[in-house]
Amino acid sequence: MKTSCLIGFFILHIGFCFGQQNLPQGYSYHTFLYDQDSVDILIYRKSGDELVKKPLFIFVQGSLPIPLIIREDDLNYGIFPFNPDSLSSRYHLVMVGKPGLPLSADVKVLNADFTYYDPVTNKFPLDFSLNDYPLYYAKREQKVIQYLQKQEYVSKEELVIAGHSAGATIAVQIARLNKKVTKLIYACGNPYGRIATIVASAHGKESDTNSFANNEFEYWREIVNNPSDTSSNHGNTNKTMWEYSKPVVKELWALKIPIIVTYASKDVSSPYCDLLQINAIRDKKSNIHFRCYTGLEHNFFGTNPDGSVNYDDYNWYQVGGDWARWLQK
Repeated sequence: MKTSCLIGFFILHIGFCFGQQNLPQGYSYHTFLYDQDSVDILIYRKSGDELVKKPLFIFVQGSLPIPLIIREDDLNYGIFPFNPDSLSSRYHLVMVGKPGLPLSADVKVLNADFTYYDPVTNKFPLDFSLNDYPLYYAKREQKVIQYLQKQEYVSKEELVIAGHSAGATIAVQIARLNKKVTKLIYACGNPYGRIATIVASAHGKESDTNSFANNEFEYWREIVNNPSDTSSNHGNTNKTMWEYSKPVVKELWALKIPIIVTYASKDVSSPYCDLLQINAIRDKKSNIHFRCYTGLEHNFFGTNPDGSVNYDDYNWYQVGGDWARWLQK
């Protein structure tokens, strides 16, 4: 995506330039060490409720190395894709940064898709590439939860984990490891693994004479033959692809807490979420609920008649509101 298209996706709160002492309005900053990595945590609390005891709503980002806070001159792009005020009456909202990334960055030093490259190597930061797999994040977030639940303004009565795209896979693993999680929101992930999405996407680009999926199968074969390799950090390493390509259906089925699977009908992974819903109905999984957004794509944007993304049709506000209503039931 071009930066001009992403501005509508990210700008939810406007503030002034800040350091760690001058965050966007409503946010507080925490940090601690996990396996020698500095972990950045942002918490959004409703104005006037900063000291009111509320449970946590933790939102897990998708796959790319994007700083938590993005600036453009004296403006801040929004932290959460949805409006946090739709949930902040009941929860304190949390986002955790990824390893090797700065807390904040100006768009001038980011790529067009807002990803951050190490200025020395011109690649994804090494710490990010080495640790970009679900179990690392899931184990790290256990420590984050333990730390935050010691704060006086945090209630332990409820703990909601929500994840979008690759973050949905991480969210499942967090819920699997942490018995204190009370509800799970799984958004636009592929429960059958990342490689399935990649192959399906390749099929969608094929013509009568070109088969792109065969190349992806060969790529997958290389990964299977060397699943621990972390040498490539321009994009997905073998280890990253291997770990994110593991299906999470068994983990979802094993969870007894309320789960909502939200996805978009124009997302390439939607048939796999449809299959999950078919199987949930067959197995009478009464704790798993589904909400499919017709005509929307992976990031809940609308689509044009030719199938392209309509960046003027932004629907994360509705999605966040639907989550809030589901959590109240």
